[in-house]
Amino acid sequence: MSERLISPKANIGSGNRFGHGVIIGDDVTVGDDNVVGDYSVITGRVTIGSGNHLGSHLSIGAIPTNSRLKYEFQDIEPNEAFGQVRIGDRNVIREFTNVGLPTTEFTTIQDDCYLMPHCHIAHDTWLEDKVILSNHCSPGGHTRILEGANLGKGVQTHPRTVIGQYAMLGVSAVVIRNVLPAVTAVGNPARYLGVNRIGLERNGFSPEDIEGFERLLGASQGTQLDKSDLTPAALKVVDHFLEAIASSRDTRTLPDLEIS
Repeated sequence: MSERLISPKANIGSGNRFGHGVIIGDDVTVGDDNVVGDYSVITGRVTIGSGNHLGSHLSIGAIPTNSRLKYEFQDIEPNEAFGQVRIGDRNVIREFTNVGLPTTEFTTIQDDCYLMPHCHIAHDTWLEDKVILSNHCSPGGHTRILEGANLGKGVQTHPRTVIGQYAMLGVSAVVIRNVLPAVTAVGNPARYLGVNRIGLERNGFSPEDIEGFERLLGASQGTQLDKSDLTPAALKVVDHFLEAIASSRDTRTLPDLEIS
C-alpha cells in the first residue's frame, strides 16, 4: 500500500517533497520546490505556486463551510460547483490549518504569507502579500486582508471585512468593521490604539509616511484628510484601501472620514 495517494491527473512540478500519507486530488496543480507535510489533504480545484512550506495535517480545497446551505449533505461535485483555491509562492502554512474552496471564484493566498497552526481560512477569503496570521486566527468568509497586515493569536473577523495594509491586530481581537491601514487595534469589539509605528518602520516607511498615517487615523475620528498632505507611499496605501472597501459590502469603518 502506497504511503501517499497522489492522483496521476494532478499537475505536479519538480523538486517537491511530500510527507507520509499525503493525498492530492485530480484537479490540483503544484509548482516546484514545495514541501507538503505528513497527512495533508489537497483536493478540489487548487493551484499552488512554488517554494511553499505546507505543514502536516492541512486541509486545502474542501467544500465551503456554510451552516445555511449545508453543502455536506448535497449531492454535488466540488470541482464543478465551486471556484478555485489559489496559493502563490514562498508561503508558510503550518499544521492543522484549513483553506476552503470559495462559493464564488477564488479563495486566495498571495505570496510570502506566514500562517501559524490551527488557522481557518474561510471561503472567498483573500490574503494579499506578506500577511501574518498567528495561531487560531479565523477570518470570516469573503474577508480581505491587505498587504503586510499582522493578526495576533485568535483574531476573529466578521465576514466581508477588510483589514488595511500593515495593520496590527492584538491577541483575540474581534473585528466587526473594516480596519484602517497602519493602525494597531485590540479588544472586543476591536478599537484603535494608534498607528502601528514599529510595523511601518520594519516595512521601510519614512517618518513622513508615518505622519500621513497618523492623519488618516485622525480623519477616521472626524478630522478631514487632505490627500495632498500624504507622501506618495502613504497615498498609494490609502488609495488601495479605499478601493478595497468600496468593493466590499460594508464600509462602516470610516463613517466620518472625509478626504479631499
